[in-house]
Amino acid sequence: MPKKFTITTLLILASLTLVVSGCIKKPVIQPTNQNQPVNINQNANTTTSTADEAVVIPEELKETTIGLLKMKYPEWLGNFEIEKAILFWRREDGSRMALYGAYTLQESVKNKTLEEIKKEIESLTSSPMELPQQDDLKKFFKQQGFLPNGENTGEDFIYGDVRDYRLAFEKGDEKCVAYWNNEVSLPSSTYIGCAIYTKNDEVLYKEFSSLFKDPNSYWSITKFQDGFATGNYSSSRSGNEWYAKKVSNKWIIFLETQEDPLCSNLEKNGVPVTFYAENCWLDGGNLEVSYEQYKS
Repeated sequence: MPKKFTITTLLILASLTLVVSGCIKKPVIQPTNQNQPVNINQNANTTTSTADEAVVIPEELKETTIGLLKMKYPEWLGNFEIEKAILFWRREDGSRMALYGAYTLQESVKNKTLEEIKKEIESLTSSPMELPQQDDLKKFFKQQGFLPNGENTGEDFIYGDVRDYRLAFEKGDEKCVAYWNNEVSLPSSTYIGCAIYTKNDEVLYKEFSSLFKDPNSYWSITKFQDGFATGNYSSSRSGNEWYAKKVSNKWIIFLETQEDPLCSNLEKNGVPVTFYAENCWLDGGNLEVSYEQYKS
């Protein structure tokens, strides 16, 4: 049965907030009011890689912190694309909280030559804790009225020899993190993300945090409706997609998997097709069908 994600990929994505393009589901959260996501014009996200050409930024993002940063350093951020993502922020109690509706600047590999990627790998392996633009970032965020945040700054353990490094800033409810790591298989692993902390983020944290005991874990919700929920989870030991249901007013995880679920497992736990409309495996794991087809 083919796996949906490798453990290492899940862990790197989680610390991204999981921003590698196309690898994380956008949250579909219905019970509480969520700020409407900005409709990013995908064509406008592509940027030029030379300093003397115009940096293209969606009009609605130009006045955001991420938009201002990209315009400030076109020679550095020309290959970085603005993407919608989730940002993870460490709370005062030490646990991590998902901030939904974040925007990130993620370095694009598709605009790089093989030689540029090789040089970046050499740079990461020889000096993984150095991000040459740290001083620029500190200066920029200070000018924008941000203060350094020590709880979210420093070295962090992910998986095996992979370590990530963070530089964090905050201004009221706006939280920003610059991230890079020493994972040579992901040469373009640098990103800068900003998110506005909302009451909805707090509601979701309080609703589901009891399911995840490890304070160093990363977890997020991708869908939450009709007494069912699903999301992603990762720690230093494992990474999975999880499915939960509410029983007697208490959330219970009934499945953790790196694969599409078994159709029979979904049916056994009463999952409606209105909640899960994707593919699932027939018993034996040799054939995948849509859950709606299985239920019909």
